[in-house]
Amino acid sequence: MSKENFCFYIKARTALNIRPGVIYYELYSVCGDQAPSYATVKRWAKWFHEDREEVEDEVRPGTPVTEITSENIEQYRSANHYRSFKP
Repeated sequence: MSKENFCFYIKARTALNIRPGVIYYELYSVCGDQAPSYATVKRWAKWFHEDREEVEDEVRPGTPVTEITSENIEQYRSANHYRSFKP
């Protein structure tokens, strides 16, 4: 399941007044270790209960923004960190 699927499930279950512990148990029962942590389920359920629409963390000052791009990958490879596997 993707983050969006988990998000939708938690949002729908929260709208039905299902407790975060029950939601977490349901997700873990089906998805195992791929399920979000109990802390994440609890936080998202709280946000949805407060009518928050997004679950993305808010950007905090001083926190670097990172993303994977073609340019980043090429920089990594050219820095000799990349080792190709040869049988």
